[in-house]
Amino acid sequence: MKKSILLYGVPVVVALILFLLIRMFDPFGYKFEEIGLDKYEQLNKSKGTEIVYIYDEKEDSGKVYSDIIKLVMEKQKTKVFALDYNSLKEEDIKKFINANSYTKTLADSEEGFLVPMVIYLKDGKVKASIMGTCEKKDFEKFIKDNGVR
Repeated sequence: MKKSILLYGVPVVVALILFLLIRMFDPFGYKFEEIGLDKYEQLNKSKGTEIVYIYDEKEDSGKVYSDIIKLVMEKQKTKVFALDYNSLKEEDIKKFINANSYTKTLADSEEGFLVPMVIYLKDGKVKASIMGTCEKKDFEKFIKDNGVR
């Protein structure tokens, strides 16, 4: 009896522990391509089509929104660049704002811009964006409406 418990029980426990570790750390899950300010400026000058997610690592609501974006974009099989706004130095924030006319206009207005923010860049211009967070269905609509592939 003890031999059969050891023979069958130990592999089951090991498999369960491995399963839980994989679920916790999700090494195979969808990941953003983390970028810095230099890469962000390059993306704003490129002639390609890119999605950039600007977030603040210190914000709790950003984790939920990040998960929504990952879930939707994993289905799309589309790369998303991510920039942690909180990692920018004070002198770099001006460079971030001036990287495109969209954020520059928002920063110059009384309302400013919100982080988190998703920017859809096409041919060096902001084609569409979402400031703040949204629900999964709204993010899916944003992706569909803008023909993101």
